[in-house]
Amino acid sequence: MFGIGLPELIVIFIIALIVLGPDKLPQVVKQIARLVAELKKAGEEFKAQLDLEAVKDLKDIKKDITEDIKQNLPPGGLGPDWKPAGAKGSDAGAVERPNDVNADGDKPSCQAPEAGAPEASPAQLQGHAADRPASDKKDVH
Repeated sequence: MFGIGLPELIVIFIIALIVLGPDKLPQVVKQIARLVAELKKAGEEFKAQLDLEAVKDLKDIKKDITEDIKQNLPPGGLGPDWKPAGAKGSDAGAVERPNDVNADGDKPSCQAPEAGAPEASPAQLQGHAADRPASDKKDVH
């Protein structure tokens, strides 16, 4: 508990026996045991009281949040298609994938290169220095 082992307890007992004597030692041990028991009980009651207050605070917070949500809902509610996250049949967490054809009927411009196509060189990706304005050119030494 406090780093006190059996040898230390024996030394403390011997010193207490010498100081208090064999007549008073049992009475003092009983008083210390009662004191320790009362302190444990008081600590448990204090902890229980704190836990009750924490639960009450959480219930108040939940009530406030629920009222705020109800007050801020649109007039028609969330609609028939709304399902809470994790509900059976909900699409929560589903990723939408773009179709092969966009709204104009064209293929999207951000397609991956076809297999076997040559990769672009760094110069092609950055553009040639001659094509950039002078303000973009960096003087490298």
